[in-house]
Amino acid sequence: MLEARGLFVELGQREVLRGVSASLLPGWTAIVGPNGAGKSTLLRALAGLIVPARGEIRLEGKPLADWPRRERAQRLAWLAQSGPASGELTARETVALGRLPHQGLLGVSTPADEAAIDAAMHATGCTAWAARRLQALSGGERQRVLLARALATGAPVLLLDEPTAHLDPPHQVALVRLLRHLAATHTVVTVLHELTLALRADRLLVMRDGAVQAEGAPAEPALRAALQATFDHAIHIDERGGHLVALPCLED
Repeated sequence: MLEARGLFVELGQREVLRGVSASLLPGWTAIVGPNGAGKSTLLRALAGLIVPARGEIRLEGKPLADWPRRERAQRLAWLAQSGPASGELTARETVALGRLPHQGLLGVSTPADEAAIDAAMHATGCTAWAARRLQALSGGERQRVLLARALATGAPVLLLDEPTAHLDPPHQVALVRLLRHLAATHTVVTVLHELTLALRADRLLVMRDGAVQAEGAPAEPALRAALQATFDHAIHIDERGGHLVALPCLED
C-alpha cells in the first residue's frame, strides 16, 4: 500500500533520515525509537509533507509525487503530533474538514459526508461535545476530535503521529482498541512513545539515529532483542496476562 525506498531527508544541515526503506502493509505498524530517531520525520515524508533529498515513496505502486493532490488526500489521512489549540470552529465543523478531499472547497455536504462525520465522531467518543468550539476543549478532547477528522476522510491509509498524546489511560486503551479494529481494513501507521501500547501493533518499525534497526512482529525474539538494544537496555520486554509489556530496568 505504502512504501519507502532508500529515503534520505535533510533538515537544515542535519541528515535526519539515512537510507530508510520500509513497506507499510495493511494492518497496524507502530514506529518506535528513542528521541531524535527520525520517527516523526519519516511519517511526515510518507504523508508528502517533506520532500526527501534522495529516495522514493510509492503509494499503491505509484510514486507519491505523481498523485494529484486531491486524489492523494483521499487515500492518505494525516494526524499531526500537535494540532490546533484555538479557532472558532466547533468540534463537528473541525471533523467535517476531513471531507474536503471529497467535496472540494465549494462542495455541499451530502448524506454520505454527514454519515462519515457521525461515524468518525462516534468511533473516537467525541459526539457529546459536537457543538463546542475547539478552543474550549481540553487537550485530550481536542486530540480525539482531530483523530475523528482524520477518520472522516475515509482514507485507506492513516498516518498518525502520537495519537495518544494528551489522552488519559482509559482513552489510550480505547484508542488502541480502535486501531486494532481499523487494522482489519486500513493501513495504519503510528508513531508512539508508549512502548507497551506500540507492542499491540501487528508490526514494529524500530528506528535509531535516522535509520531502521529492525522490523517485524512484536512476538519475534529478534525484534524484541533489537528493541531492547535500541533503548540501550533501559527497558525489558516481558509478557503479562498474555500481552507484551515494556518495563523499565531500574536496577544498577
